[in-house]
Amino acid sequence: MISAQAALTTSRLAVPAAKTPGSREILRWAKHHALRSGIWFPVLVLALRFAGAPGAYAAFSLLILYALRGPGQGIKALFLSWFLSHLSPGLVVTPPGAEILRILCLLAALTSAVLASFKSQNALLMGRTVSGFVLFGAFCLVHSALVSYAPDVSVLKAVSFLVMTLALSISWFSRRVDVERLQGWVFFWLAAIAISSAPFLLLPLGYLTNGHGFQGILNQPQVFGMTMALTGAWIGGRMLRLRAFSAIDIALAALVILMLFLSESRGAMLAASGGLALSYLLARALSLRTVRSAFRNLKHKRVFLLIVCSLFTGLLFFDKVSGMIERTISKRSDNQTISSAFDASRGALISRSLQNFYANPVLGIGFGVASNPADLKVTREPVFGLPVAASVEKGNMYSAILEEIGFAGFLLFSGVLLVLLNSICRSGQLEMVWLFFAALLVNLGEAVLFSPNGIGLLVWIVLLMATAARSAKRAEAK
Repeated sequence: MISAQAALTTSRLAVPAAKTPGSREILRWAKHHALRSGIWFPVLVLALRFAGAPGAYAAFSLLILYALRGPGQGIKALFLSWFLSHLSPGLVVTPPGAEILRILCLLAALTSAVLASFKSQNALLMGRTVSGFVLFGAFCLVHSALVSYAPDVSVLKAVSFLVMTLALSISWFSRRVDVERLQGWVFFWLAAIAISSAPFLLLPLGYLTNGHGFQGILNQPQVFGMTMALTGAWIGGRMLRLRAFSAIDIALAALVILMLFLSESRGAMLAASGGLALSYLLARALSLRTVRSAFRNLKHKRVFLLIVCSLFTGLLFFDKVSGMIERTISKRSDNQTISSAFDASRGALISRSLQNFYANPVLGIGFGVASNPADLKVTREPVFGLPVAASVEKGNMYSAILEEIGFAGFLLFSGVLLVLLNSICRSGQLEMVWLFFAALLVNLGEAVLFSPNGIGLLVWIVLLMATAARSAKRAEAK
């Protein structure tokens, strides 16, 4: 009897588990992890977001509760918070007070991350990353109180940035987070944004903001272009590293490339192409063998097929593509030179930032404030009058850093980025190195890195996801 039970137990143990789709089938791999992570909650909050102002309040409230469940749920809640708040105004309405709910979602994610931080997957790596953010955040807080001409606004932005980066960095390195599964989940929803935007290529709603720049289901062409640049860097790098050239992945990559161009976001196009070039130069300079070997797959015949698919999809929208190329190259009126067009769009903003930096080279003028105090528009909550939002326009993130926190802050922030880059390089994954550079290069045309309420949240989600790839690789080796 005992031997029969033992044989039955052995036979049960011998039953193979459900297989994960091959990593060379990228979209199927991402869908598998998204389904395993649960797809009904994201669908629920998306449905609520389309149900008017009451539904929006309910969706963000559910995200706050969901973020409290654990570090993995916190990352998902922050991603969904970004997604829901950047949907096209032609599809949803944004009710008043939504900014406060997003701040509460950040705090909830940080709370669950801290509670789970005592069992870190890689304590040393997390310690370096978190310590870098704490040091930089403390500098910005002290700097805001002593230097800024609008200390309440600067403190708000410094606290928001610190909460966001700590929540994400602690969460990505938590033992309770399956990094690979969560990477698949994030990519699945980025791919979903691209695929669900495809029907809007033929509809005026897809070009709602200015009539010619494609924005898909998101609120602005610039935001959509940056999202596609990050998505393209991910899928492109993974395809090259794994020789993952399935037909569906090639079709998705071609769609992302087309949408990136149609968005007319020059910064996003530079980020995608420049990120790949910088990844190659870094791999050669540091002798990153696994990254360098991935570039050999550029000669693969299916890469040529991807180019053909991209050209074919572009021909389907020839009028839009040709008009986009003309506007993207010039982005100017007929009586403007290229230099005057640049000065009218970004050059003047960069020049103003550099003038403030030259006047205050060591410490700058204040974290997150406008170059001109008269241009600072602050949204305050009605009860205590505390600032909850203060959007400013800067021509370039790096000139903005010099202007706002001076050369001292610039050096400190550069040190944080070097810590991240060191971890990303050690992962040996081209898509992560490409994501790192793409995330930094999108800030050449738009200063988004310090905007937790904007696309900066998505940028940091993928940046720290790339950093966590090293700890995931170590866990797989054990």
